[in-house]
Amino acid sequence: MLLKNRLPNFIGLSLISIAVLLFQISLTRIFSLILFSNYAFMIISTAMFGLGLSGVLLAVFPGILKKFKIENLLLFCCIAFSGTVLVSFIVINKIPLQMANLKEIKNLFALGIYYIALIIPFSFSGIVIAGLFTTYYEEIPKLYFWDLLGAGFGCLLTVPLFVKFGGLGTLYIVSCLGLLAGIIFSFKTSTISKIISPLLIITWIIIFPFWKKLKINVHEQKRSYRYDLKHNRIEYSKWSSLSKIDIAPGTKQFFKRLWIDGGTNESALISFDGKYKTDYLGGMDRLLIAIPYIFKQTPDVAIIGSSGGREVLLALNHDPNHITAIEMDPTICEVVSKTYADFIGNIFNDPRVSLVCDEGRSFLKRSKKQYDIIHQVNNFTPIAMASGAINLSESYLLTYEAFEEYLNRLKDDGILVLNRHNTFKIFLLAHKVLTEKGLDPKNHLIVIEGEDVINNGFYMKKTPFTPFEIQEILNLAKNINLKPLYYPGLNDKTNWYIRFINSNKKNSFYKMKGLNLVPPTDDKPFFEHIGAFGRIDRNDPQMPKGLFWIDDQKKIKRHFAIEDMILLMVFIEATFFSILFIFGPLFIFSKRGIKSITELKVMGYF
Repeated sequence: MLLKNRLPNFIGLSLISIAVLLFQISLTRIFSLILFSNYAFMIISTAMFGLGLSGVLLAVFPGILKKFKIENLLLFCCIAFSGTVLVSFIVINKIPLQMANLKEIKNLFALGIYYIALIIPFSFSGIVIAGLFTTYYEEIPKLYFWDLLGAGFGCLLTVPLFVKFGGLGTLYIVSCLGLLAGIIFSFKTSTISKIISPLLIITWIIIFPFWKKLKINVHEQKRSYRYDLKHNRIEYSKWSSLSKIDIAPGTKQFFKRLWIDGGTNESALISFDGKYKTDYLGGMDRLLIAIPYIFKQTPDVAIIGSSGGREVLLALNHDPNHITAIEMDPTICEVVSKTYADFIGNIFNDPRVSLVCDEGRSFLKRSKKQYDIIHQVNNFTPIAMASGAINLSESYLLTYEAFEEYLNRLKDDGILVLNRHNTFKIFLLAHKVLTEKGLDPKNHLIVIEGEDVINNGFYMKKTPFTPFEIQEILNLAKNINLKPLYYPGLNDKTNWYIRFINSNKKNSFYKMKGLNLVPPTDDKPFFEHIGAFGRIDRNDPQMPKGLFWIDDQKKIKRHFAIEDMILLMVFIEATFFSILFIFGPLFIFSKRGIKSITELKVMGYF
């Protein structure tokens, strides 16, 4: 059938495509806040499932398109999409879900409700698109163009809309776009449009004030963010293109908490009066993260993930030549350079500091400058790590290729400093990189145990550490009561770092029972995916404490890695819904659904 009065249908299709893409991307951002960012895959799979379900409905019940006038069907589905966009968020916002505890029935039940709540709006939008393509099949090339045009605009609009209106505001705009698409589709049925359109517009205007009052609930226990939220302690809040940034008073007056995505990450804004070399800053020199700045004289520094500026302040207190502070989140850059610049002593406006809003590795790769210190600090909470939340997230700053680039950007005497957990896995990664560059790793690496014995200090020097440098770092660690885990010249044969260096079968360390210590690459950048099936042998007291912690916190009954169980349970639940809503109906109505084994294979693939 050829389209008559084509423009309303084309515009309506573009609008619903914009709305669907905006909805999908908005949900990934909101899930980063209420759960964790790596659960975005659930949104994408649910969107595909909902759109696929709409195709199944029209394939199994083709009479729908014959029984109802296409314009009326499109209007109804657009209204249903608009309404269920809002309702689905309310359901997700009200029903708590903790992905790390899927062994509890209530969380499995909640996950099922999430799936159903998300499937429904995507299904209604899918019926709109599939209905148009099925009815006007002779115009498919033009319909496809307008569909892709809308999808493209949906992607482009996500960033400015989120920055301007936040998560709730963007969802409301998605709902309004769906509503507008329905009104445009109904132009050809003028009587219905004249009656319904004003009522719909009035209804959505009435809803808006109530929608504005909603607050997004964070379901996962991410540090003390929920406490700050519950007690109205948030004094600044803004969505950026990457995350939601909140600022709340700290437990002491000299700092404020900078929350990233509801406590997934955390940084601190430290009150500073602009006076260096004081006892106030001297206390910070007793932290592990201060060692590189005391150790190196007048260095050129690159800080990857400068965030609230603690490392920048430490570096400035020790007379650096220049600091390149690299921060990916534009809202954090705005906070430290403008909004809270006076509170932190305008350290990012110091002429010795260049604040770069960019991804750390990308910037270093493009930069021609070389540095004395490249510093990267971990700021994930142990709760997030234990829950499996970040274990499925890509970490391109901790891959084989990343370490190669760090070495390229270091001066001949330069040093890479990482303050984070899982330093034994980092050690294995660095050892491989150095070995394949023809260097002797045992003379280029030092590891110092951290204050909490989990987040340690890792140091990799481009040239071998000299005896004087080794002793100076050891003395600095001793002064703050921290012990070395590895340094050139250490002779303890029971030490795991020494055992790895002396081993002729280094691959045996990569996949020990219960562990995954394979050095990550850009193709497999899952540094945090450390747990594996099986129990870790705990009989060796010299095992790095971070590995003991994995066995205690990141395993179910010490056998199953939490991150793997989350994927498995989501897969099982998704499979159940697929069989129930897609394969089941197609088998039951086989005459109009699956007609051959070939079609079954195609369905199985998707």
